[in-house]
Amino acid sequence: MSAISEPQGPIHLCLQLPEGEAAALGSLDLALTLKAQLGALGHPVSLAARQLRPDALNLVLGIGWGFDEEAAQGHRVALVTPPLAPPGAPGHAAVPWRLAQRWPLLCTEPQTLAAQRGATQQTPPLLRWQPAAAPGAERRALAARPLDLLLPHAPTDHQRTTLLALERQGVSVARLEQALHGPEWDEMLAQARAVLLLAPQPGQSAEPLLAQLALARGTAVVVETPEGHGLAGWPAELAESVLSWPQGAPWPWTPQTLAAQAEAGLQAEQRRGVAALDELREALATLSAWWQAHPPVAAHGAPRRLNADLARLGALAGWQAWPGPGQAAETFTSEPDAAFELIELGRWHPATDADRLDAALAHLAPEGRVVLRCPRPAGGDPAAAIVHQLAPWTHSFWQRPGPLDRALGLVHLGGLGADDQPCALAEAHTLRVVLVRRHTGLQERSRARAARTDLGFAAV
Repeated sequence: MSAISEPQGPIHLCLQLPEGEAAALGSLDLALTLKAQLGALGHPVSLAARQLRPDALNLVLGIGWGFDEEAAQGHRVALVTPPLAPPGAPGHAAVPWRLAQRWPLLCTEPQTLAAQRGATQQTPPLLRWQPAAAPGAERRALAARPLDLLLPHAPTDHQRTTLLALERQGVSVARLEQALHGPEWDEMLAQARAVLLLAPQPGQSAEPLLAQLALARGTAVVVETPEGHGLAGWPAELAESVLSWPQGAPWPWTPQTLAAQAEAGLQAEQRRGVAALDELREALATLSAWWQAHPPVAAHGAPRRLNADLARLGALAGWQAWPGPGQAAETFTSEPDAAFELIELGRWHPATDADRLDAALAHLAPEGRVVLRCPRPAGGDPAAAIVHQLAPWTHSFWQRPGPLDRALGLVHLGGLGADDQPCALAEAHTLRVVLVRRHTGLQERSRARAARTDLGFAAV
């Protein structure tokens, strides 16, 4: 291992994790593995969902769940991803592939992208990153762990047949019917001597990334391999760290021999971890040089989105925060003509927050949208009740002060339960409302003037 150079600054890991989407937590396991490796290199590392840092190199994971390129302008960004399917292949995700053409990439299998991506002097770098154990990381001794083998996910029908055959041979396998991620996954792994990766279907191979993530946490890995193929397609250095078992063959280990060979596999993983750390250091140096030669360009003009829900969403890259430093809570912005295409208003109640919705409408661009959350009104029909509460900004827009040429229209009404997850309106604890600014018609405005004491004219 080469001597560790001085870190070149902070690194921020950004997870593209849609709010409340537990299925997207798989990228958290990748992020925590990368975080440990970066920490071993001496970098200060931060981690957050859907947030970028202007003062750091941002490594973005989970791009299959979306990535806001506009918000990323002005930031140093690299995308971290497992291999992407080439265009036209089954399972191809068009958005991530398009992003892969325009941003630097850290990929676990870059060779799968290199041929389709092309390379010129302006092409962002495509670099290899191998999830591996960080050198010196502590792990619980295998002998002290209560579980022999762990299947880390719900089994397929074919895998259930394999598990039944193992049970008949006296091999005990604990299994998870629901996947775990993050610290909970780490805690479960620390109880098992080895993770068992079974072939999903006859002739298929297990996913190498699952092995890398388990080995990085100090747990051995046993892989069922297709008959006659072994670990074909797996990186050679990774194959040295796992134990392989041919599909359909009798179980070859006793608990004692499995423990001994598992320890040998973890020793090989330590060597792989050292090489992976050197490779990551070189990748970071390449990314630093790229961004020095291609400084990020900030978005032109003022932000087009306003975040007035700081308590729930936190600071969002590419959004103006409200209230900002030194701003009074009564005003959205010091620029009265600012027009936002999207405003996250946060918690809203008609009795106490009417002025906030007035301000949102005043600063909303034509066809811009405002999103708010309000308590479910009492009564049997929450939809009718919220329509009534919003009437002064929608079909009875003349009831509120301001120009008569604009009003709001209701485009979405959804229910949220006490856990803040989507649910039926009848069971909702909170309502999520999306309103769009619409241009009022001539007849609407003419009739509205008769209801206003100011006749719809601004005060002089």
